[in-house]
Amino acid sequence: MRNLLYEGAFNRGIDRITVDERKWEDVPCFELRNYDLAIACNSLHLTEMGFGKAVEKIFRMNPKNVFVITELGPPEIKVKWQYGNHTMLFTKCYEAVSSFAYHHINEVFEHWTFKRSRPLYPDEERDIKSMLTIEDGHLWIKDTAYVGIYWWERSKSELSS
Repeated sequence: MRNLLYEGAFNRGIDRITVDERKWEDVPCFELRNYDLAIACNSLHLTEMGFGKAVEKIFRMNPKNVFVITELGPPEIKVKWQYGNHTMLFTKCYEAVSSFAYHHINEVFEHWTFKRSRPLYPDEERDIKSMLTIEDGHLWIKDTAYVGIYWWERSKSELSS
């Protein structure tokens, strides 16, 4: 994703992009104050602090614009219209294909063990097997995800100061 960002920016003549590779929990807000744009793409719900605290941390940095893309599945993801002096300009939610293809059953169980951060129980293995289909020589678990796209802008009076 980082390479796509750099390539797209280069193709548009944008040469001032900073990508911080630290975990979001390890980034002090004072280091990133008042940027033009803060982007979080399908990552905030994966932080140890959870989506709500992670997105509020972005707004404490006081960027001019905030752009967030996130899966909406977990019930703890609640997006506000306004965060302090930032108001939402754009929102769109849609359903996206979120299917997985695997080469063999062991790969399926390794993936799900990783997702759950623990060994699978026998009934979970049975349930996972029941979700599998075979297509083009691969095992598939067909799924969809609900995704939200959000853009906030700092208030105009704040932008001119």
